[in-house]
Amino acid sequence: MPLASRYAVVYWPRMAAQVYCPPSRLVILHERGRTFMASKALAGWRTGMSLARARRQYDHATFIERSHAHECAATWTLMQRLSGLTPRVMTLRAGCFLLQEPELIAFAHFVQQHGRVHGGVAPFSEWAQLAAQQGAPGTIRHVRDRTTFLEAMPVLALAGLLGDEGLEAAERLQLFGLHTLAMVDRRLTKQHLRAQFGHDCGTQLDHILRPSYQPSVPVFTPARNVSVAHELEGPTAIAAPWVQPVLARLAHRLAAQLTGMAALTLVLKAFMVGRGTVSRSYVSQRGLSSRTAVHHRVVQLHESLSSSLPSDEMLSLQLIASHLISATYTQRQLYAPRAETPRLQRAIFLIQQRYGACSVLQVKHKDSLFAEQRLTLAPFQQN
Repeated sequence: MPLASRYAVVYWPRMAAQVYCPPSRLVILHERGRTFMASKALAGWRTGMSLARARRQYDHATFIERSHAHECAATWTLMQRLSGLTPRVMTLRAGCFLLQEPELIAFAHFVQQHGRVHGGVAPFSEWAQLAAQQGAPGTIRHVRDRTTFLEAMPVLALAGLLGDEGLEAAERLQLFGLHTLAMVDRRLTKQHLRAQFGHDCGTQLDHILRPSYQPSVPVFTPARNVSVAHELEGPTAIAAPWVQPVLARLAHRLAAQLTGMAALTLVLKAFMVGRGTVSRSYVSQRGLSSRTAVHHRVVQLHESLSSSLPSDEMLSLQLIASHLISATYTQRQLYAPRAETPRLQRAIFLIQQRYGACSVLQVKHKDSLFAEQRLTLAPFQQN
């Protein structure tokens, strides 16, 4: 009996690298002197190889330092587009998005339009993930029959859901002579899987083979943004010199509205006569918050628009600051040479001795894709 389709998955396997480049270009991301991801499959590729070795081996590639802000902005942009198919959208992991009960025709059209993504539709979220990962770019794999789906699914597909733990489990299952999920389903019960792979991993494997309870996908909440606009008195050339003061006022108004927040994305939109809306955007690594920084980027965006449309006329301008995070700040070194005093050191020491190490905390910066996880507090350590 055919199964009802309740979940859909959009899978973009090389999203972090491909957001930087068109399909014809090869980009390799690096981070802290090591390669992170390539925008295409490469012979001899190994994640984490030294940057120097990668430059020698792939001299035809463009090397770009990884930007968590770009990845975050791309993720939010894609989720916002997917929310037009169904309000229930969430991120499973980088480049993988789960949708609950989307409109299937619109979903198929979306996947075909975005040729780099894979699509999967199934009655269970786990099967939708497997189907999307095993499908071809720009196509949808639709699970209608349980037996046929499990017969066609290799055990190595578990690595896409469970990472290194799934890869290790798949390799062990192959040693047992089990090469498809249907063979595992027929021969191993939940107790067998727990005995072989431990309670947690075994339970996960059983849930993938025989899914039951499916939680509801939360409703997507758009990223917060602020915007300012200016209507011109009449058609005005975009490169006209009197546009600069207007942009300066818009930048100052936008910065004032941020009120302690920083924007990862800044967009300049202009409504052009005969063209409609044209725009330029900038993605910041740490966020824009000050008037000077916002104004500087607005001028750059305007120059980009002016160079491409020097003689075109516009009717209005709009600035949009989105993907807002808490503004970054710097913590002064408490024991910098000019500020260091024996009294201050002893006061901190006595406080920590009496009330514990956590009574005086300092900010520590962490490397994280999510802005809210980039700062943490830790007990202050005296030099």
